[in-house]
Amino acid sequence: IALACLELAVREKRDYSLLTFSEVVKNTFGFSKQNPPTIRDIINIASENYGGCTDFEAPLRCAAEEIVHGENKEKADILFISDGICDISDRFRQEFTDFKMKTKTKVIAVLIGAEDDGTLRKFSDKVIEVADFYVGSKEVFENV
Repeated sequence: IALACLELAVREKRDYSLLTFSEVVKNTFGFSKQNPPTIRDIINIASENYGGCTDFEAPLRCAAEEIVHGENKEKADILFISDGICDISDRFRQEFTDFKMKTKTKVIAVLIGAEDDGTLRKFSDKVIEVADFYVGSKEVFENV
């Protein structure tokens, strides 16, 4: 899903940032029309794989910082893809809700292959549950 969204961003000449995470943010990739992805970038993204603990607050904070300090602050979207279930603190939830309202940022969460415990709904405008990859991918692109 992340690579398909990257392809869409390149076609539409939109900036695209990808943060990979588990218990912390592991890697950050940033692309724009002046800095398009290379084949090596695509291979690196496709090779990302993490297991273990999951922390939703770290990547969301990092994404928020990138939006606040980036050049294109308006109409920013966060596509949050996870197969993990994790909780967020009430304090973070309020801070992130305030950030979204202030910046008009929208969050679409994609939950892959797990049951939603409700956490994604605490910070997302829409949650798409993907059990079947094809059906899920189609739904994501209808909402982007």
